[in-house]
Amino acid sequence: MDWLEAEELRSLLCCALLIFTTFSAHDFPDVGGDKTSGRRTFPIVAPSASRWFVSAMVIFWTTMICYSWSLDFVSRSLFFGLGVVIAVRFLLFRDSLRDRRTLSLYKVLGFAALMPAIE
Repeated sequence: MDWLEAEELRSLLCCALLIFTTFSAHDFPDVGGDKTSGRRTFPIVAPSASRWFVSAMVIFWTTMICYSWSLDFVSRSLFFGLGVVIAVRFLLFRDSLRDRRTLSLYKVLGFAALMPAIE
C-alpha cells in the first residue's frame, strides 16, 4: 500500500477537522435545551474554552484549505475572511439566536470547503 501524498493527507486532515469542529459548532445554539435535558456537551462543560477551541479550529482548517487549493487571491481572501468572521462571531456572540446565525454561516463555509470533493 502506497503512502498518501502530502496534499492528500492535508485534505484528509482538513476534512477530519471540519467534521470534528462541526460537532461542537452545532451544540452552541442549543445550550439551554441541552442543560434542561441534562446533556453535558463541550459548550456546557467548558463554555469559554469550547468557543476558543472551535474558533481556533475554524481558522486552522480554513488556513490549511487556503494553502491546499489553487485559489486566486480574491477567492482565497473571501474564503479565509468568512472563516475569520465565523471564528470571531463564535467568540463574541453567545446567545441562541446569534449562535444559530453563526452556525448558518459556518454551514456555508463547510459546504464551500467540500466543493472540490464534489467536482
